[in-house]
Amino acid sequence: MVCASATKTPCAAQHNSDMLASETLTRRRECIASMHGLSIDTIELYERNMIDELALRLVHGQLPVGS
Repeated sequence: MVCASATKTPCAAQHNSDMLASETLTRRRECIASMHGLSIDTIELYERNMIDELALRLVHGQLPVGS
């Protein structure tokens, strides 16, 4: 049996991979939101804030690179 992504163009296979990742991320956010009684928007805002905070720490040398 041939893998479905092997028969598609690389661009189409990448698109499918991106869609699966997006669906997985959405399911994870929905799960976290329901466990804590929050909205998905609140989870997304928290994630963006954490990324910004970690980026600042990395730029200012407060986080070791590659660990």
